[in-house]
Amino acid sequence: MSSHSELQPYIMIRIADGVAECATWQVHDGGRALALFLTEESAQRYRQAAQLSGEWQIVRPPRRGLGELLRTSHSQGIDWAAVDPDASQAARVVSISEILLVMQELT
Repeated sequence: MSSHSELQPYIMIRIADGVAECATWQVHDGGRALALFLTEESAQRYRQAAQLSGEWQIVRPPRRGLGELLRTSHSQGIDWAAVDPDASQAARVVSISEILLVMQELT
């Protein structure tokens, strides 16, 4: 993950019972990956394909917010991020630890 768009991706988020929830993608081994999108359009396609309701908002968090989201996701057992996922595959599946390391090197 080194391009600008990969370091400032879009995410899908909803608030349920006062708690933020991000869209995830099912990894082949049964785990979950945080869904990251390089464009707003790819996020919209995923929302349609996954039949997610309109309560799921597409946002592009600032780098600091993305870092916090990645750290929180990782602490909750999500070790992977899926870049531009669809119903059956992702363009790339990357370790959240690797992303955080790259982000740290850029600061």
